[in-house]
Amino acid sequence: MHQKSLPAISAACLDAPVEAPGSAARDLASPRFRRRMWLVMNIALLLLVATFWRAVALDHVPGVNGDEAWLAVQAQRWLGGEAVTWRTPTGNPLNVFNFLPLAALHLWLPPSVIALRLTAVLCGVLALGVNYLLCRWVFGRRLAIVSTIVLAVLPTCIAYSRLAWDSSQTLLFMLPVIYLPLAAITDNRRRVRCLLAAAVAMAAAAIVHPTNIFAAPLLCVAAIYCWREELRRLWQRPFFRQCSVAAGLLVFAALGCGLLLAPRSIVGPPLLRLVQPRTAGQFMSNLIDLLSGTTVYRYMAGSQENGAAPDTLAYRLAACALLAIAAFGVWSTLRCANRSVWRVLAIGWGLGLAAFYVIGGPAAIQPHYERYGMWLMAPTALLISQGLAWWLLRRDVWRIRPALALLPAWVLLAGFSWNYFDVFARTGGESHVAFRTARVEPKVLALQLMESRQPNGPVRIVAEDWWSYWPLAYLAGGQHDVTVIPAKGVDPRAVDPADQRDQPPAPAAWRVRLVDGYDGASGWMGTKPGAVILDDAGGRPLMLLTPPQGADSKVNLSNLRRGQPAALSVAPVVPPVRSPGRMVKGSL
Repeated sequence: MHQKSLPAISAACLDAPVEAPGSAARDLASPRFRRRMWLVMNIALLLLVATFWRAVALDHVPGVNGDEAWLAVQAQRWLGGEAVTWRTPTGNPLNVFNFLPLAALHLWLPPSVIALRLTAVLCGVLALGVNYLLCRWVFGRRLAIVSTIVLAVLPTCIAYSRLAWDSSQTLLFMLPVIYLPLAAITDNRRRVRCLLAAAVAMAAAAIVHPTNIFAAPLLCVAAIYCWREELRRLWQRPFFRQCSVAAGLLVFAALGCGLLLAPRSIVGPPLLRLVQPRTAGQFMSNLIDLLSGTTVYRYMAGSQENGAAPDTLAYRLAACALLAIAAFGVWSTLRCANRSVWRVLAIGWGLGLAAFYVIGGPAAIQPHYERYGMWLMAPTALLISQGLAWWLLRRDVWRIRPALALLPAWVLLAGFSWNYFDVFARTGGESHVAFRTARVEPKVLALQLMESRQPNGPVRIVAEDWWSYWPLAYLAGGQHDVTVIPAKGVDPRAVDPADQRDQPPAPAAWRVRLVDGYDGASGWMGTKPGAVILDDAGGRPLMLLTPPQGADSKVNLSNLRRGQPAALSVAPVVPPVRSPGRMVKGSL
């Protein structure tokens, strides 16, 4: 779309002066060429590090959780010819775009944390390439490079590329939803094909996660703009105006009746959000945290919990300043003439954001729930990229070396290393117990340990919570001598009807549960002779394993399939109050 015509290129070539011998060598040695190569090397290294961050330590950072393993268990059952639950425990349709690749991988790969998360990593890396191609097609190479860098270094995009969740595919599936309507505006001859393809992409994105439907206003705004002349001519007809007014009145009447008849608990909160500026301010603050990575740091690693801490405060202020600079660039772009495509994007993004705020409120993108707001990453990153590109083109304002413009990107990658990887390495994680981990993923180690304690007999495991049941059920998949079943009292949504089987008596099975530190473990240790505690990387109790009667009372580490345990403690027959000094630890 943004290429010169062949005659123009030929004329430029004919009019160009003939280069003298040695001029090419002088160009290679010129300062401008060296600066350009330095910039290219910086961009290449930046993208390489961003890709590396998506894949490094994937087998244990963060700890595998029940939501990830649930879908993998469904894939295992489908491959084995068993019944599959086609709705998630929250009632959403099963994401076939995640389910089918996961099933295909397990035709060749045994159950493992890497196999579980490989699809998410590939989707995260593929999204960068797809963004470059689509953005170059619609806007040109310069913005394609900037937007790809922005998506590569956003901490939320990196963190979600490391988890086997449905939302991890949102970025990849949202890119066609964003670029195809904009392509329909830039090339009016392809408007029908582009908008139809965008509608298909929107349906696919809604299957990935239902909240992606909030991007639909962009398609509507783009369609209205593409057919604005036709709609203007129709509006001049009295019959069309009358029908439009009547249809609008019917829609408003239906909405009014729905508001009156709906329970106050459902209608009240969205209406209050329309008149509460404080709620809107909290929503925008959560949006800034989502873009800067503070949300995923707090949710997954447990870092930046104290918003008033000097380092956290400085990080958030720097993120606000950078976003303000980008916002000014976007505003300046919208004020220019012939910027219809950006106005359509801004209006569609604003309508979707407003609807998302009214329905979901600030809680929809706060830590632990930010997956509902992943649809915002693609359009917001594109707007940020255009705002930054506007500044990069201002030679009278931007008088620093181009490579220094990448400094904020390097800061974001360094911040991810410090607030994510370093926290897991030092403490094992400070957030939800399901994400806490060690050098060897504790649930993987637990299964290896239980198998090593009963080398000559079938292993039966009763998991006492969602977060241990589904990972163990997945990791034990395909092993006929290992059975994992949920304990009574586990959340009914966590158990499929196929799992409601006869449970073995307690003495005949291992009992497994996650515990939260010393307080969670000490209350159980006194009544569990021979129990085994697995600690996280910070030395805190994380998993409690109670052996069945007749199991080997010694931990046979030689039978473990992978490495040494990160931290291990075996309780004697009459266990004392647990203390860190009685732990048997390996290296981290």
